[in-house]
Amino acid sequence: KLGITLRDLDNVIVGYGPGSYTGVRMAVTVGKMIATMEPKIKLSTISTLLLMGSGQKGITLIDIDARRGNCFGCIYDFKNLKYVVEESLILKETLLAYNFEKEVNENEFKVDPFVVVKLAKLVDDPRLVVPNYLRDTEAERNLHD
Repeated sequence: KLGITLRDLDNVIVGYGPGSYTGVRMAVTVGKMIATMEPKIKLSTISTLLLMGSGQKGITLIDIDARRGNCFGCIYDFKNLKYVVEESLILKETLLAYNFEKEVNENEFKVDPFVVVKLAKLVDDPRLVVPNYLRDTEAERNLHD
């Protein structure tokens, strides 16, 4: 609607995981394609969890349901821009035991584009970006059983 084309962009920021295998893979692939097709466009990545929590101001628990009581989660201090609990595949009840001010999840979050730009990391070579899955896919797990 705004008439923006690829040539109008100078940087693309993609959430590179954790999250849905297909969703993360698609985001990373599209970002890599854009940065490869238009070399003047830089590619930056941001954790999907930090992207989801970017609209918060204080210590925030951020999680994506990973089933069976697990989540892809972390606790991040958006005031001081540092992790209280690093991103991991973790039991939700373990995260809930920490002190935090707000919780956001994949069903309810607010994105602040200014915070996203601040937290995103510029990629040197877009071809080398890989998704951050935090665990093997279900097919990979079943292969080992």
